[in-house]
Amino acid sequence: GGSLAERSGAGVAAGAMDINKCLCRVAKEFPEARQRCIYDDEKPVLYPHRFANMVLLMGSRRSGACIVGPDWFCMLVTYVLILVPSSFFLINVASRMHVIVLVIGLLGASLTVWAFTMTACADPGIVYRRRAGQRASHRSRAVSPEEPQLSTDYSSRTSMRRDDDELLRLGYTMCSICEVPRPPGAQHCYDCDVCVEDLDHHCPWSGKCIGRRNLVYFRAFLALLTFHIVFVICVTGVQLANGEPVT
Repeated sequence: GGSLAERSGAGVAAGAMDINKCLCRVAKEFPEARQRCIYDDEKPVLYPHRFANMVLLMGSRRSGACIVGPDWFCMLVTYVLILVPSSFFLINVASRMHVIVLVIGLLGASLTVWAFTMTACADPGIVYRRRAGQRASHRSRAVSPEEPQLSTDYSSRTSMRRDDDELLRLGYTMCSICEVPRPPGAQHCYDCDVCVEDLDHHCPWSGKCIGRRNLVYFRAFLALLTFHIVFVICVTGVQLANGEPVT
C-alpha cells in the first residue's frame, strides 16, 4: 500500500541515487572530467577500466594491479623484439648444442620476459586520492609516524579541503593538474597524466612511466636483457666459428 505521494517520493529518491551512481561512473570512465573520483582500494576490477591515460586491466590497487600505459603499442613491439629473436636462437642454435646451453637460453629468455612484464604491467606508484578516514597506502612511503586520521565526512568540499590542508602540513604538495595531494618525491607524468611516487622517467618501450613500485623490475629487466643478449651473441659466435649453420 501507501499513498500515491509516498510512492512518488520513494521513486524520486531511488531515481536520485541512480543518477548519482551514473555520474560517479562517468567521472571514472572519462578522464576529461577534472574532478577525479575517489578510487576504491579493495574492490577488484575484472574488466578494462580507464583512468587518466592509464588502463587498469584487472585487480585492485591494494592487492596489486595490472596497469598498462598510453604507449601500449610500443610495449607490444618490445615483446616481439624479445620473443622472436629468442625463439629463433632456441630453435636453430641452442637446440643443436649441449642441453645446458638450451636450459640457460630458455631460462634467460623466460626471466627477461617476466621482468619486462612486471615493469610494463605493475603499478609504477600512482598517487591516488585517499578515501575518507584512510591512512596512507601500506605500499607508500610513510611521511610521518604520527599521520592523523583524516575526516570521515566527504559530503562537502570544505571537508576535503580540510584534509588536503592537513596533508600539506605533513609535506605533501598539491598537483595542479590531477588535483591530488602527493607525497614528497612524487611528480606528475604528463604522458600518463598521473602523479607517480619517485618518478624516474617515462619509458615508451614499457608503455608507461618508471617509478617507485616498478623501478626494481625495470633494473632487473635491463640486467637480464643484457645477460641474455651477450649469451646469445657468444653462443651464436661459437656456432658460426665451428662452421655449423644457424638456420
